Amino acid sequence: MRVQINHNELRPLIKEGYEKVYDAMSRLLAPEEMIFAKWEAGFGGILQWTLPNDYMWRNFTQADDYDKQVVINEFLRLKEIGEKKLGTNERLKQAVYSIPSEASVYYTVTPDGKYHVMLTAWGYSFPTQAPMTDITWQLPAGAQNTTVRFVESGEPMVNLPFDIHRNGVVLHHQSDENGDKYLGKLSPGTELHIEVPSMSRRLTLAVTGGQEVYTFDLTVAKPRIQEIPEVHEEVAHEEVHEKEDEPEEIICGARTIRVQYIGCDGQPIKGRSIMLSQNGRLTETATDDSGNIYLNGNDFADDTAIKSHIGDVAQQPGYSDCSFTIEPGEDDYAIVYSERKQSRTWLTALLLLLGAGLAFLTIWGALMTDIG
Repeated sequence: MRVQINHNELRPLIKEGYEKVYDAMSRLLAPEEMIFAKWEAGFGGILQWTLPNDYMWRNFTQADDYDKQVVINEFLRLKEIGEKKLGTNERLKQAVYSIPSEASVYYTVTPDGKYHVMLTAWGYSFPTQAPMTDITWQLPAGAQNTTVRFVESGEPMVNLPFDIHRNGVVLHHQSDENGDKYLGKLSPGTELHIEVPSMSRRLTLAVTGGQEVYTFDLTVAKPRIQEIPEVHEEVAHEEVHEKEDEPEEIICGARTIRVQYIGCDGQPIKGRSIMLSQNGRLTETATDDSGNIYLNGNDFADDTAIKSHIGDVAQQPGYSDCSFTIEPGEDDYAIVYSERKQSRTWLTALLLLLGAGLAFLTIWGALMTDIG
């Protein structure tokens, strides 16, 4: 995934050179500690940051309460590690970890249940705003501490592995010496789906106002014994042989490119008409409820800037025109747009008209006086 921003939308904070700093950070930090997306200078004054294609990335501003708390804690942990390895250059440390807004933060959850956080537009700020040096987020009103507790026969289940299933991923956890696991501050009404694989138990934790500890008694739970049917070796060989003889199915399809339009506040730009121009050819489309448009990759040439115009809508923000570039082999993009200052030409024209009218009346009055 690539995140692209026009260089005119940003103010650089790093004096040492971004490629040089990125290479230095890559050497200083272990791969699992690297929080900085790869910086690249694109075509036509476009700056872009590349996120690994191994995962599906989400913007921090679109996360729910649970994810936001985990992402903030992971960011602070990685920032502390990085600042120690950067040494005593306080100016560089502050500049490197500065971002224009929380919309520059992306995260993903890997299949093993671990959160990974990456910064785009690091070392930059918006021209008219102070840089953000920490991810801040205000907890919703009513959010409360939430702890899950596991007991068996009245005793805490120490170091019990359990999973939380949410948003299509599995998060791995383990209880402490008291059988507890603190899950953060969650809002009443939140539901978490918990599984204890060793005991084949599935549980639902529903957060209730005023209750902070939720106890699950697994005393009656018994391990599930699964019978494995006997498989005859000859049959297995015959099945393998049959599968090997089957012709391989090859599925071909057109390349689809997803482009997400995001405002400076990190929120998707929904339901707006989009006009794209490349090499004089115009393509009109519209963003969906997630701010996405989908393009046929065969219709757009690689390594060529595409000019993008977002149509104006009454009572909604206007956005400056921008360009982005389709890279070979990259099908997922996020484009950050800044709001365009509202034009005051109509007001200027009205004032000029009033001024001209006043001047005419003044001259007419003078002429009438002379004639009189």
